[in-house]
Amino acid sequence: MHRVRSSLIIGSILLLAALAGGGDASNTIPSFIPTNNHPVTPATEPAAGRFLVARRALDDPHFRQTVIYLLRHGPTGTTGLIINRPSGLNLSDALSEIDGMDLKSRPLFFGGPVEFNTVSMLIRNEQESRLVEHIAEDVYLSGDRSVLDRLLSEKKPDNALHFYLGHASWLPNQLGREIRNEDWYVIDTDPAVIFSTTPESVWKRLIEKLDPSGLYAGNDSIQTSRMEHLGSLYAPQDAS
Repeated sequence: MHRVRSSLIIGSILLLAALAGGGDASNTIPSFIPTNNHPVTPATEPAAGRFLVARRALDDPHFRQTVIYLLRHGPTGTTGLIINRPSGLNLSDALSEIDGMDLKSRPLFFGGPVEFNTVSMLIRNEQESRLVEHIAEDVYLSGDRSVLDRLLSEKKPDNALHFYLGHASWLPNQLGREIRNEDWYVIDTDPAVIFSTTPESVWKRLIEKLDPSGLYAGNDSIQTSRMEHLGSLYAPQDAS
């Protein structure tokens, strides 16, 4: 299994059951005003720095209505972080041994079903180093305790620092099969979306741009059958 390197190892997690259901984003979608600030550009292949957007028909409970930021993609497999599922926990729940810092104000996101005992950080406008990995554009990844201490002491704002419990992982060629099976859209988009103030609404905003009709068909024969069915519903009926 491909791992997120240098992840913070955490102790016992309180309220872990709250994460088991994945925090279905469809329960509460905050209101938002669509803008052109975050254009959606379909991509041909997954790559680090791109997003996976779950299609409407994807019903896997771990990934339903998720947006995943890809960290790595290559011959050894794929890793990423779900960016739109707040866990309901905060950083103090995961890192209770850290004292002297206000961790309760830092929300913890559900990053994926793999390695629940690790916390990873996505950071904007950082510098690459042995402990901080550059992903794409101005987004960086780390799980190092000394980096965490420094960022907290610097009071790095929430719109430039997010914390994730666990991550998502695919074996070699597995994600490619899922994309061909039309489980995911692959897109390029603005990294600012990762640090949205309403992350639970990100999937809704993106899917409305990618699939505004809400109709989903895997192939032409399904679409034809759908249209024939709709036609029969609205066809004039013989008077009895």
